Amino acid sequence: MRTPSHTRALRGSRLAATVMVAGLIAATLSTAIAVGSGTYEARWDMRTSWLDATGQGHDARLDPLMPGVSIRSGSWTDFNDHGRLLVSPSADLSPGTGDIVIGMRLATTDEHANLLQAGTSGPGKHVVKLELANNPARTVQGVPRCQFSGSLKTQHLAAATPITDGRWHWLECAKVGTRLEVRVDGCVVVSKRSAVGEINVADKTWTVGAKPTSGAASTGDSLLGKVTDAFVSRAALPPAQTCLSPRGRPVKPMARERRFLADHGPLGHRCPRGDLNPHALYGH
Repeated sequence: MRTPSHTRALRGSRLAATVMVAGLIAATLSTAIAVGSGTYEARWDMRTSWLDATGQGHDARLDPLMPGVSIRSGSWTDFNDHGRLLVSPSADLSPGTGDIVIGMRLATTDEHANLLQAGTSGPGKHVVKLELANNPARTVQGVPRCQFSGSLKTQHLAAATPITDGRWHWLECAKVGTRLEVRVDGCVVVSKRSAVGEINVADKTWTVGAKPTSGAASTGDSLLGKVTDAFVSRAALPPAQTCLSPRGRPVKPMARERRFLADHGPLGHRCPRGDLNPHALYGH
């Protein structure tokens, strides 16, 4: 039989346990929020300047070999199919074995263009790249495509439908753990598990608007279009939202192309408008 003192002690211990659990949950949520809010190693506004908005000094500069880049009325940066911006190599912008998300806001009708990358393709070379190219079936051009090349393998992922309608779209390539993603307007449109190994691009110049070429102008895949809000992040930035089917159900990444083509909108999925920043939707 429990005495009043035993009951009070039991209640006290339960209360203490509850407080402790609540504290652990709060700490966990706080950590999750801190991680989820994300950080950026480099962000380029592209509306008023090419300076690194994070203040970490990863400023972009005009490549004199490809000077066809200009800021238009404080609204965006224009690439005229012969322009390239350069960002000096830095260990800060190299993911190593960790996460990396790169992206930009883009409006174009160009079907083939290197948008943002470090490193060049080739055996044993390490690369992080966002570009416009062919879809997996090679039946459509102008789709967002990502490349992650590391110490173990090279992996390409491409969306199914093009974004070359001249309207603004948000494009991202994400490597979070072993999950690789192509994101369009805040939605994951392609996803794959693949361990590519360490990606070391610490000694590689980042380029915006054209492929890297040492001491020479790029002879192909240069961008004709408008760009704002380019960035490199080594945080595990989540996608802004889940893609929805016409019935309002989540669309699984890697769905067949006919799934996308049969869905709503030119991108084949319902996502935020391209003129909205998906980062603002999840508080980055």
